[in-house]
Amino acid sequence: MTAVTATGYAQLQMWRQAWDELEKLPADARTTDEALNLSLGVLVGLKRYEAVVTLAEEMVRQGAESQSARLMGAYAIRLTRSVEEAKAFLMAGEEVLKYNASFHYQLAVYESQMRKVDEARRHLNQALTLNPDLRETALEDEDLESMPRSSLP
Repeated sequence: MTAVTATGYAQLQMWRQAWDELEKLPADARTTDEALNLSLGVLVGLKRYEAVVTLAEEMVRQGAESQSARLMGAYAIRLTRSVEEAKAFLMAGEEVLKYNASFHYQLAVYESQMRKVDEARRHLNQALTLNPDLRETALEDEDLESMPRSSLP
């Protein structure tokens, strides 16, 4: 019941309560894919980015090709280390992420921040092809500032 409760708290963005519930899980239940992915999301919500990086890197090291580990790990690496390292971490999971709109959107952000506008535009176009609802987000995203808003599809 604790995992369900933790998920409910996370859906309500009650990060501290969600984390408390995750910590109540038995040790073997904490290492399930579901619990690890939920932990990543809760740690992001708590803004504990170093912990996100540690957990995501450990998940990848142990062979879990979780989309959440790559996406949230890259996000946290960008905030704690560098855009270049975040891109490298994300690209290492390209095979499982290539049809994920968030993967292409994050790459668009990273390329934009590195002033690689053509690459950023290519990834943003792919993200919008996969999920057209991201267009509004892209129009307001300061992380895409190097791309002229008129160039957005």
